Amino acid sequence: MTSICVLEAILADVPALQGLFAEVDRLHWEQQPDVFREVSGPTREGAYLRALITDWRTGVIVAEMGTVLVGCLVIRMQETREIPILVVQRYAMVDTIVVGQAYRREGVGRRLMACAEGWAQARDIGRIELNVFEFNAGVRRFYEELGYSTLSRRMVKRLDGK
Repeated sequence: MTSICVLEAILADVPALQGLFAEVDRLHWEQQPDVFREVSGPTREGAYLRALITDWRTGVIVAEMGTVLVGCLVIRMQETREIPILVVQRYAMVDTIVVGQAYRREGVGRRLMACAEGWAQARDIGRIELNVFEFNAGVRRFYEELGYSTLSRRMVKRLDGK
């Protein structure tokens, strides 16, 4: 088995990142077509990914096996709103994690999440949050195995009958 190397993304990674995002985005539009739609061309524009890679508040972490980029994670630094009821604090939000289909169950996701925790700790951030769609039971179990628990539940009611 080839070892997994995790590191910060560089601008040259953009084409490979677009391929990984296309894979996870396809899953989302197939499972949740009322929220996501099929896109012809890249689902994430190169300029968008380059902006993420160069933004100091965002970490784009990639996983490589040999010379192949097999996974990535996007994590952002955020702050709670300043309203009296909320404890004002910085936290990290895992925006996206993708592991290529052919490389799942090989420890890539665990390595990416461990690197995300290190990214947050290096910035003196004591909490990581993430969102996961209900249809994705396998990923929910994965996060639970890593010690994540449900903080809140976002619910929806369609009024247009779709």
